[in-house]
Amino acid sequence: MRIPLPSRTLRAAIRAALRVWPFYRGCIRVADSALCRRLTSDDELILTTLWRGPKILVQLDDYCGRLIYFSGVVDRRVELLADRLLRPGDSVLDIGGNFGGLALRAARAVGPTSQVHSFEPQPGLAALIRRAADINGYHHLVVHAKALSDRSGTARFYSTGKPWYGLYRPFKPGRSGHRSAGRRVRSVPVRFANAGSEADQDRRREP
Repeated sequence: MRIPLPSRTLRAAIRAALRVWPFYRGCIRVADSALCRRLTSDDELILTTLWRGPKILVQLDDYCGRLIYFSGVVDRRVELLADRLLRPGDSVLDIGGNFGGLALRAARAVGPTSQVHSFEPQPGLAALIRRAADINGYHHLVVHAKALSDRSGTARFYSTGKPWYGLYRPFKPGRSGHRSAGRRVRSVPVRFANAGSEADQDRRREP
């Protein structure tokens, strides 16, 4: 569904305002407001940019995707801290990559002589991070479509959201007392990896 031009103009104006002023709090309330939800289509995947950062792919009907589109950040305080601390040659682990906001920013900061490892168990989101890494030429950003745990294995995660939502849980919605009861349930197979073993492998892979 394509939203009308006046709505796109208003959407762009809100986006510009949130990116001009460096709000440290409150961006998510604006991005997830009823107005901003109305200004985004049901299934729009868009290539945008992070605040003072690289390009990123986001889904606008996901609240985190809207937050990144409108403000350019996931958490401005965390990202400013990362910008201050990360240096070329550093190695970074991003556990729970979502759309890749932190991983992509870290990849730009540390440069191609190091590696950034992003762990995102939801396959749809992991695929978007890989695509964004390719778009930016960040071949040192390694995406692992798996969850970290104290053991290795597989499980199914469940959600009533769409495939790209980062709202999957390791239990099935619809059980007694769960607010998602009666709604359509999606499931996705998720691989688990032992965090200690993954860390050892990453050290061996470092250039």
